Amino acid sequence: MSAVADAGTWGGVCIAGIDLALPLSVLREVVPGGELTALPSGQPGVIGALALRGASVPVVDLGALLGRMADTTAALVLLVVHGERLLGLACQAVHGVFAAEAGSRVTPADGAEAPAGRLFDGSVRRADNGALVNLLSVDALAALPGLPWIADPEPRRRHEIG
Repeated sequence: MSAVADAGTWGGVCIAGIDLALPLSVLREVVPGGELTALPSGQPGVIGALALRGASVPVVDLGALLGRMADTTAALVLLVVHGERLLGLACQAVHGVFAAEAGSRVTPADGAEAPAGRLFDGSVRRADNGALVNLLSVDALAALPGLPWIADPEPRRRHEIG
């Protein structure tokens, strides 16, 4: 396993009963789940669409994709961006934005899976409370077949980190 010197800034969330972190650069916002409308999709993880500012945003239950108990409701929806695409993830809780301890990022061993093929993307240790948090790869999520991402309806809202 390899450690990376700059562990970065992350958003902590609970998705499918799993405490995870995603890079701040891919997080758009968290909104109340509200009522989801039916969405034609053959992907079992797609639980519907959320009407948001004139767009119908597909919402995915990561638990269903992982073979866990499916949750057909979403208390919260975490909007994530990948390139010029947008997707909602059903989310149970938000644990805030945090910096990771320097040098604490550990990535999965080389050869375990192709980087775009693994949802688990290693771990970081929170600088504020020392908790170890597993990372979710949005690249791997974007590579899954059948997920109905939409074109980002508000591209000006992208985070510029760097």
